[in-house]
Amino acid sequence: MSNNENVEDLLSDFIEIKSPGLLYDVVDSLNDFVKLGLIRQISGRVRLEDIKRGLPFPDDIIEISLETITNRTRYHLNCETYHGMGGAFWRDGYDKK
Repeated sequence: MSNNENVEDLLSDFIEIKSPGLLYDVVDSLNDFVKLGLIRQISGRVRLEDIKRGLPFPDDIIEISLETITNRTRYHLNCETYHGMGGAFWRDGYDKK
């Protein structure tokens, strides 16, 4: 990440999640940002780091809120894993319509 680039430039405003593989991809990327100290989880039914490929999902409903460290921009990850209804990742205030 360059000096004139912030984490908000790297995170998508909205991602519709339609498969377990895409959910894992989003979670893997978010965990990378957490490890780099760019974002942090501020609430959730589960911990982001507990969602791992090859293991059962930690809950039927994934609800996680995160915020960037520098600008405190909030993001949300919500996904229903039991029936495969999917979910989304989005920036707070993004109009999903």
